[in-house]
Amino acid sequence: MVDKAYIAELWDVAFILASGWGCSDDGFEYFRAWLIGQGKDVYEKALSDPESLVDVVEFGQETQWEVLLSVAIEAYELSTHKDMATMPSTRRDKPRPELKGTTAKSVEEHLARFPKAAAKFWKERPDDYESG
Repeated sequence: MVDKAYIAELWDVAFILASGWGCSDDGFEYFRAWLIGQGKDVYEKALSDPESLVDVVEFGQETQWEVLLSVAIEAYELSTHKDMATMPSTRRDKPRPELKGTTAKSVEEHLARFPKAAAKFWKERPDDYESG
């Protein structure tokens, strides 16, 4: 599910939800974990329409939950009484998937692509952020 959500437009929306404070590679992975934690309906709608998150997220709400990435590992260890290293196939064994789509090249492009998200979440712009 984390790999399926490796979508450029979703990354762009995650950047806007963070009000431009950034969404690094790791941050986007934590965002996707958060998205999965929101349930099937929110997850699937966001994959087809990333801007649908405008109706789910409030300004200032945390949307990066790194801890959710370890839930499956902990469940495996608790249910099997084995260390995660004994899992037949771990995420570390798989290469990162190809990013689907194209990310925005500048702040202005981010905001223009997702006007509803920009209107709700782009309240403050970091002084030291430069458009690229």
